[in-house]
Amino acid sequence: MLSVLDFLVHENLVIIGFAVIVPLVFILRRSIRSHAVLYYLGITVITFIVSGLWIHWALTDSYPVDEWWWPFMSQMKRGSVGFVFFTIVMFQGVIKPWNKATRELYAIRGELSIFACITSFCHLLLYGLSWLIDHGEAEVPYDILFWTSLLLLIVGLPLFITSFKKIRFSMKAANWQKLHKASYFFYFLLYANVIFVFIRRFLVFSDRLHEPENLPWLIDTYVSLAIYTALFVTYTVLRIRTDRNKRERARVRELKRKAHEEGRVLEAIS
Repeated sequence: MLSVLDFLVHENLVIIGFAVIVPLVFILRRSIRSHAVLYYLGITVITFIVSGLWIHWALTDSYPVDEWWWPFMSQMKRGSVGFVFFTIVMFQGVIKPWNKATRELYAIRGELSIFACITSFCHLLLYGLSWLIDHGEAEVPYDILFWTSLLLLIVGLPLFITSFKKIRFSMKAANWQKLHKASYFFYFLLYANVIFVFIRRFLVFSDRLHEPENLPWLIDTYVSLAIYTALFVTYTVLRIRTDRNKRERARVRELKRKAHEEGRVLEAIS
């Protein structure tokens, strides 16, 4: 029987990703805010190295699956590392900071969204190349994955660029807020892309899903799908609640403003 540790180490780094990345971001929050450019450069270098190694392995048909760092490489390709960063950013938008530390974490929301975009580049690049190579020949075409990834790129690129402080501060606040409302659609596309990845995995390996040697892979697929779905459903519920509360507060402010104006008019008449 597959142990919990074997399962985590074998494949599902998304679970470890949350356990490692979230506390690490919290600890480094002040350093990230002070030295954001250095973090951007470091993460970019790592992402390009990982992407280059994957292309090399694909061309030589040699994958170092027994190496201790293989799970990280696998999850970078799958986009799980970027997904963890995106999840932090998503939930920061619907959970109100409750103390000084969480307010400091909220202050680097833009930086974390940039981390998410950079680390997701590996996923978009490799799946895009897979589509170009296997298009028309793969057992299950990559078309849906390719077009959702392309939409993610089109929608996400303006959000990525305007997340940099210099760009953000050069824009009018109202225009920046209107543009970043597209992030809701981006998150929907992100979840759709995840679902299509799993659908394709089931279709391609449908004839050998329940073979004993594929048990770790099958557990990983079901657990990952459950995690992603639970996170997106929770986010959607909180997003609806947050927007409803904002509208209610705006309505109350408008009523108070009108009451104040009416009071001033009555006072002037008196």
